[in-house]
Amino acid sequence: MNEIASSVKMIKVKNISSISNDLIKLDVSPENYQDVLSAGFSRGHYNGRMIVKGLLKAVPSFKDRHQILMSVRQKEQPELRWEVVRSYKESRNDLEMVTSLSLMTTKDAKPFFKDYFDVGGKMKTITKWLANISEIYIEEKRKGNINPEYDGFWGDLWDGIVDAGKAIGEAISTVVEAVVEAGKSFGEIVDDIIDYAQRRINNIIEALIDAGKDIADFLIDILDKGVKFVTKVFKAIVAAGKDVLDIIKWLYDNAVDFLKDGIKILIDIGTRIKDILKSAADLAINTLKEVVGHLIDLGHSVWYILKWAASKTVEVISGVFEKLLEIGKTLGDLVAWCIRRSFELMKKGFQVLIAMGNTFFTIVKTIITDPENLLSKSFEALKELGATAYDFLKAGAEFGVDFIEKVYDTLKKIGMMLIDILEFAVTQGISIFKEIAIWLLQTGVKVFDILLWALQKSVQVFTWVLEAADAVFDTFLDIVEWIFSIGGDWLRHLAGWLAEKARAAVDWFTEKVILPILAVGKLILVIAMALTNIVFLAIAFFVLNSLVDEDKTDYKQWPETLAGFKNTFSNKLAILHEVDASHKYVIVSDVHKESNEDIDAGLGHFHKNKTLFKNVLNHYAQDDSWTLVTVGDAEEFWYCDDLSIEENPVQKVVPIIDSNSDVYAIISDEFYKFKNPRQFIKIRGNHDDVWSNSTAVNKLKNKGFPNIDVYDYAIIRRNGAEILIMHGQQFDPYNCDANNFFGKFASNFVGESIDQLNDTLVSIFGDGARIEGWSLAPFFTKAEWISDSMNNVEEPKISDGVMFSEQPMVDQMRKYNVSMICGHTHGPKVMKDSQNQDRYYINSGTSGWWEDCIWTIEITQEDVTLIAWTSDQMPFRTFKFSEATSF
Repeated sequence: MNEIASSVKMIKVKNISSISNDLIKLDVSPENYQDVLSAGFSRGHYNGRMIVKGLLKAVPSFKDRHQILMSVRQKEQPELRWEVVRSYKESRNDLEMVTSLSLMTTKDAKPFFKDYFDVGGKMKTITKWLANISEIYIEEKRKGNINPEYDGFWGDLWDGIVDAGKAIGEAISTVVEAVVEAGKSFGEIVDDIIDYAQRRINNIIEALIDAGKDIADFLIDILDKGVKFVTKVFKAIVAAGKDVLDIIKWLYDNAVDFLKDGIKILIDIGTRIKDILKSAADLAINTLKEVVGHLIDLGHSVWYILKWAASKTVEVISGVFEKLLEIGKTLGDLVAWCIRRSFELMKKGFQVLIAMGNTFFTIVKTIITDPENLLSKSFEALKELGATAYDFLKAGAEFGVDFIEKVYDTLKKIGMMLIDILEFAVTQGISIFKEIAIWLLQTGVKVFDILLWALQKSVQVFTWVLEAADAVFDTFLDIVEWIFSIGGDWLRHLAGWLAEKARAAVDWFTEKVILPILAVGKLILVIAMALTNIVFLAIAFFVLNSLVDEDKTDYKQWPETLAGFKNTFSNKLAILHEVDASHKYVIVSDVHKESNEDIDAGLGHFHKNKTLFKNVLNHYAQDDSWTLVTVGDAEEFWYCDDLSIEENPVQKVVPIIDSNSDVYAIISDEFYKFKNPRQFIKIRGNHDDVWSNSTAVNKLKNKGFPNIDVYDYAIIRRNGAEILIMHGQQFDPYNCDANNFFGKFASNFVGESIDQLNDTLVSIFGDGARIEGWSLAPFFTKAEWISDSMNNVEEPKISDGVMFSEQPMVDQMRKYNVSMICGHTHGPKVMKDSQNQDRYYINSGTSGWWEDCIWTIEITQEDVTLIAWTSDQMPFRTFKFSEATSF
């Protein structure tokens, strides 16, 4: 124990003065304060506090006394700290303690303040310290001198802060933050100063703002304290140099329910309305609108607000206008205000109204009915903003002849001449032009006259006229017929416009275009437009299927018995030699051989399989017992490279044969030309129905097939049972001969362009509209048919689709008691008849539309076999009738 501590333990605790004198005699210095405190409190709490009080009296300068609390901080003994704080309070050195604490960090000061409030310290002491320090601070701030010297108690405290090297604002901030962290709210601090004179409140808040406090700190806890309270704080915040904008922004963002009261208080304390409006406008238009509404609720003049807004930006004026309309003002009120302003302000106001969605028409209507009759000035302003003669005339027409005349007179005064209404309208864009054209059509002007004028202008103007016609007429039949008579690009433009309209409204397309055309039996109009536009084509495909009469399907017209069938179709039926060891048959179908032009247009698929097809033909050519039977769609006559229906498909015979001369050479040389009897039988389908034309057959005869006949049907007897062979379109209501107008439309337009068209169909009708979902057969890549389509061959079923069903085939073969072999669907399968296991239905698949796959059917005495051939496996798979499942 050192000498100071020993001496302190010997001091008699009589009164503070005697203790102070004894400590003075000991010549205690700040270095000894910890020893003094430790020795004093070792004698008990009371004696320790008396020693502290004596030490405070004994030490003459604040700078040295400050070290008492610093010594306590360094000891980090909560009980000692609590007793020392109590000593300060009991000796009425609270304010000096606050000053000392202001020189610490917030973290170090916090526990001292907490102890202070625990021992009964009052917030008033804190606010008194803030008030006096702030007053000195503000006074010197105004002088530009923030390091003054003062006499007296507060001067001593001020000097202590300055001497410690801490900024006054920082010291104030430390006190406030430490008090709050000690458990008090900032609102309590503000609460305690509110009864001060406004000048002192102003000083405190300005000092706190300088110390880094945000206005939110002052406002967040005071709004429920009453108007008088809030008013004083607002005054102080404004006096501290804060912009009204900051107050409005905080209220709008955090206390919008108080915004109206806040605006009133700002006005009551002298804030000008224009400053409040400016602050709100600088924040955001929504804030401005809210403030405008409150100002009007508080009784302030609408016209004053409009006058203020008039000199501001278009956006500000728009915000004010919108708010006025929200609270019950009318467009008429706003127009009335505009037309009573200067010309430039009036024009600016009109510009805002137009930008808000009001048309020239509605504004003109209001102007026309204004009692002050300010038409010339107003019309001139609207004219400069782009109003047209039509806008003025249409508005006048709403009120009758007298007003029309008034408008005419006014237009003349402002130099607007009434020229050709169409020439004028076309310069104004589609919406204005459409209104004018509709107006003209409704007054009896013929649409053909307008269209004839439009054809001299541009495609765009042409479509504008169509838009107007759509608004007036119930049908486009007359327009379609008129444009069809003109032809050329205008028909394509019409089809394109109709198609785009139909994208959004298929019902509209059906009611206004398709049904009226069908009602007069002019399908050629639909076909002609479909030739020119793929979207039109896609939509027409779905609509036109309603034309099909399923009762005209071939099989529904057939005789009741097979004998009757043979008799009826004797000239179209090939009766072939019965199957034996020397007479075997190989069936292929749906080869769809195309011309080079089609290949170049990206329409054909057979050329991808041509080499494999030749290899299969050569395979069978090695055995003279095989007869080749092509069962329809051997060639492709329905597709063409310009997406048109071929007017004279006979002209395509030679190009197709020449493009595939190597294939025809094998068939001719190996199966026909040098054989007697011939071992090549040709049956037509729907895509090669051109072979029903003798001119086409003659061309084939000249290409290596002399004396050839082309049949619709063939019958082969095998082991005593008959097999009826045909392509299969005879069971397809959409592709049979009677309905092939739809088949040619669908297949020519859709089938040939399937790869182009699917995206269009899906975009209009959804994914279910893909062509594969209909009866038309898709082209399968090798990966597709190996992974998917072969499943249907291995596990076959009788198909029963939306547009094509195989069930009628099953019913007919049972009725005639024959087996049946067909193509058409591109779906190979072998199935037995469960009612008679010796009867079967076999589909020959396709040789042209499965990539790297050729399907054949072999008919021998031993079995009937469906075979798939690929370039790397000859054969790839076999499916025997004897092993087939039943239907």
